Amino acid sequence: NVSLGEEWDDQNTTLTSLQVSFTPTLVIVSNTFCTIFLIVTSAIVRSVSEKVRMLGSLTLCLLAMVIITALTLVNTDSWQMTFFVVTMIIVALLNSRWTGHSFLYGQTYYAEMKSDSEKKEVLETQPEVKSNWASYLVVFKKLWLMGMTYGGTLFVTLMIYPAVVVYITSTSAESPWSEVFFQPTITFLLFNLADWVGRETPRWVPWPGPQGWMLHVVGAARLIFLPLLMLCHGTNKTFPTIFNNDAYYIIILFLFAFTNGHIGTLCLIYYPALVEADELEVGGAILAAMLGVGMVVGSLLSPALVALWGPH
Repeated sequence: NVSLGEEWDDQNTTLTSLQVSFTPTLVIVSNTFCTIFLIVTSAIVRSVSEKVRMLGSLTLCLLAMVIITALTLVNTDSWQMTFFVVTMIIVALLNSRWTGHSFLYGQTYYAEMKSDSEKKEVLETQPEVKSNWASYLVVFKKLWLMGMTYGGTLFVTLMIYPAVVVYITSTSAESPWSEVFFQPTITFLLFNLADWVGRETPRWVPWPGPQGWMLHVVGAARLIFLPLLMLCHGTNKTFPTIFNNDAYYIIILFLFAFTNGHIGTLCLIYYPALVEADELEVGGAILAAMLGVGMVVGSLLSPALVALWGPH
């Protein structure tokens, strides 16, 4: 929300420091808040009713949206830094408020993948696990590898998405496609569609299976997407460019997003089988914590890849 001066050009060669740092900062702040909310949710899940948590989250979301909408009508040229900080806080809250609830309902959702008898057992279990270090350590020993794969999935994704990929540009000549539709359609719409498809496919294709190392190897192999995306086309970059065609970027991004959703979902499907019925709640908390660590660390490393990409 800033007026553009005459020095602005449409090639983004005069981005301000706030504009350059906007996406990496947003990713870091959003995922840090997400991790904090995961911890808070785990702590209050038994002491605060589900109705209060849901209504509180929805109220917070509505309030944040009202503030954001109001700020679009205000000229913030004279207080850009304050506006930047306020925006980061509001968007961080919006991005983090759903995560705790996804873990609260995750067991019910992913139980649909199990047989009827297993599903009934999971849904009717009322765990009475004491929250002490000993019980967490026992469960952690059973889940550490699955948790690393789960957290590592988001770690890889957030290292480069969206902080770096927002600078990838179309190789087409100047046209509405390259200047208006490319980023919203490919970088955001395609990514989220592919991620959604990846989360749905385990219903019919639960591969890799929970046995052996294949799931974890495939999860670690997603690191290859980092250099592949860095090698895509972009203007005003210093990192080498090899993929000088939009089709390469579309294919790479689709596979990147698909595996993000697929591997993450498989981890949540498989983890209940690794623990006892009365350990499911603790197991969910451990996976949530490892997910949060992966998101925060990946976000913190994203500015390094932005710097490696080149000047803007």
